[in-house]
Amino acid sequence: QSRMYWLTAYVYLALRTLALGTFVGGYLRNSDSESANAWLNNLLNPLTVSQLFFPVANNIANEQILKTVCLGLAVSAVSIGFFKLVLSDFSKNLLRIQVFSCGWAILSFSIVAKVWSFASVVSGGRHTYLVSAALCLWFASALFAEESEAQTLSLSQNRFRKNATRILRAASLLVAVSYAAVFYFLCNQHQVLWQKAGLQTTIFRQALIDAANSKPDSSKIALLNPPVTCGDIDTFCRFNVLRDSFREPFYKGDLYSKIETTRQYLSPSDLLRKSALDETLSLSPSIMPLIWDPDKNRFKDRAHKIKTFSERQDAPKQAALTPINITPDGFQYFALSQINAVSPTKNGFDAIEISADYDATANDTNPADSAYIEVIWKDDTKLPHFSSKLLATDDSDGIQRYYSLTASMAAATGVRRNLIADQKPHRYLFQLSEFSTWLLEESPSVNKIRIVTHSQSGNIRISNVRLVDLENEIPKLSANKNEFRRNSDGTLSHSYHNCPLQFSYDARSIAGAKSVLFTVSAPNHLSEPSRTSYRQTKPPRDPSVRVQSTTINGEISLTEVQLPNSADYEVTVAALNSNGDMIGYRSEPLILRFEKNTSLFTKDAEHPQATP
Repeated sequence: QSRMYWLTAYVYLALRTLALGTFVGGYLRNSDSESANAWLNNLLNPLTVSQLFFPVANNIANEQILKTVCLGLAVSAVSIGFFKLVLSDFSKNLLRIQVFSCGWAILSFSIVAKVWSFASVVSGGRHTYLVSAALCLWFASALFAEESEAQTLSLSQNRFRKNATRILRAASLLVAVSYAAVFYFLCNQHQVLWQKAGLQTTIFRQALIDAANSKPDSSKIALLNPPVTCGDIDTFCRFNVLRDSFREPFYKGDLYSKIETTRQYLSPSDLLRKSALDETLSLSPSIMPLIWDPDKNRFKDRAHKIKTFSERQDAPKQAALTPINITPDGFQYFALSQINAVSPTKNGFDAIEISADYDATANDTNPADSAYIEVIWKDDTKLPHFSSKLLATDDSDGIQRYYSLTASMAAATGVRRNLIADQKPHRYLFQLSEFSTWLLEESPSVNKIRIVTHSQSGNIRISNVRLVDLENEIPKLSANKNEFRRNSDGTLSHSYHNCPLQFSYDARSIAGAKSVLFTVSAPNHLSEPSRTSYRQTKPPRDPSVRVQSTTINGEISLTEVQLPNSADYEVTVAALNSNGDMIGYRSEPLILRFEKNTSLFTKDAEHPQATP
């Protein structure tokens, strides 16, 4: 009977671990459905079984995994020792029934939590799941209860004891069958539970494998979708998460080491500055750029994607508004119309700037949120659009940030901005080229763009709509190619020590620029890249270095004395008008990593902006 207890323990732990991937799949980015799906799809892989208790996740989680495994094994060992002390009298059988019922209830709840929430959002979910093993092992002993008669008991007592044992065994079998049925049902709901993530992951994964096989000589594979579309989204497979499915034992080969995200080698402005993208890729010809279309589940040719949309040379920069629909609930819809058609050329527009003012009424209890303007670019007559919107806001530093309102960023079909209720005209920028659905349009046209205004009360007046080429709004900043060398991983290192660093800037494309402001941020005070687009309309606060130059095209030096600490610094340049006010937007941040001992400057791999 002791051997049966041990066998039960091992079989149970093995099946439970295999079925739900507690030790590996549960902690391999335990809140990501893509990883759980990859684990479940590879349950029968011999390599997966062989590495059952050996984590394939990153080293950060190893300590947590080890503690959890030790906890589960310790509790199981204690429960197995408890088996030897369990007597077969009626009182103990009642105890078994109680523990039996509680154990199955806790385990069932933990399984549901594991399947639906991956046991990470439930307080103590993962540990409750493991501790439930002890309860299961306790009541599992009821299946092997002895039916032999005890000499010290009377005939009626023995008969009652046998009946109670049979009832307990039948109850155990009934609950076990019920559990198996529930588990079978959950397993068959696989395509329902992971319909989006699972199907998207499978298609994306196979498409990535096919693309890699088409160019086996490529050393790196870069995803060109804008970084802002790679956040917490459900219809776009996160690249970093997907990389884990290309580790062994899930996949044999070197594809894992080749995959890199946009942030590794390409800056978010590369999709706006096409010349910068081409130059970046030309410096690293072994990089294979890919662009993923989440709507059609396929990769598309980069040449089709990386193109801008502009008016003809004789077309005006200002667009007209044509009312197309007015609803009684406060929504107004306008279509952009131009004198001449829009055709793709090298320099085009990738943002829309709307000048508007809002006059709130006394009935507005919350005027800051009662009126807004949306720019949508899906040619859909079924208005209004309530899904797939992004909320654009400016923080105190003038950094524009985007947040998902109701749907994924990758599937965003519009941008919303709340209006300032002060009866004064304000400019609101709506970027189009940083969102994949605009980039993924088969036939992009300004005629597909719709402007939606809404106010609960009060009046919204749009005075101007301007198509903006952001290259003409953002000054260029680069590190002197003679001072830096480009490393194989995309970083820039300073080639010489104890000499000033030279930076080149150019603000000639910005109308009205009379001077430039060169700034270096405080140590380790960097912009948050994951939710921003680097469209910063204000100079940084409390910079370490602040230099104003009266020339709008030239070079500027940075010495070691100006950077006294070993830290990361964000270097930017902005254009100023004749009054000293900032116009346009700050340049893309150039991140320098300063090592005090070696005077070594390296450009952060996640923000590659300088072009040597």
